[in-house]
Amino acid sequence: MFGFGFLFDPESRFGKLMGKISLIVLTNLLFIFFSIPIVTIGASYTAMCHVMLKSLKSDDEVNPVTEFWVGFKNNFKQATLCWTGAVILLFFGYLDLSWISQIGGIFIYLNVPIATIMVLEIAGLLYLFPTIAAYHNSIPNLIKAAFYYLMKMPAIAVMIGLGNTLPLAMLILDQVYQPAYVFGFFFFGFSLITMVSMKLISKPFYD
Repeated sequence: MFGFGFLFDPESRFGKLMGKISLIVLTNLLFIFFSIPIVTIGASYTAMCHVMLKSLKSDDEVNPVTEFWVGFKNNFKQATLCWTGAVILLFFGYLDLSWISQIGGIFIYLNVPIATIMVLEIAGLLYLFPTIAAYHNSIPNLIKAAFYYLMKMPAIAVMIGLGNTLPLAMLILDQVYQPAYVFGFFFFGFSLITMVSMKLISKPFYD
């Protein structure tokens, strides 16, 4: 006779699946809530990376609420400084590109190096926040480590970049299915993308 005990057994396949789903959903909701002040987005994203790295490294069930708060609290200062600095640099880069497009002439050739620097900065951020979540070190050393991993795994960086930008682009451009995209991002989109990204880049963090 078949029972339904497996539905309540956390060690069963069904139990592990439900545990993983709850981790993804709760982490996603926490990320959104803690990102509301905008200035805390860096710390919130780092905390989400911390949860996903913890879940990948641990065979035991991870409490997303507890681990998110640990990641947020322990990395708040460094992640917030890096996030604020990155936003300021990108803002000035955008102003430079706008200024160059207005004046034109020979200055137009400055578009390429400025845009390249901005792209490298964004790519570096994809590794910087996971690096902050994985290591305790000074900000300069964390930035060096992030760009080291970026140069070591450029193909993975491209995959992660596309994985982060394409869903957001579809959310903005696809008006027909936009409500579905909003629903997805609200409940699991950010954390699911982060989980896949951490899976791709987590090997160096285990060494």
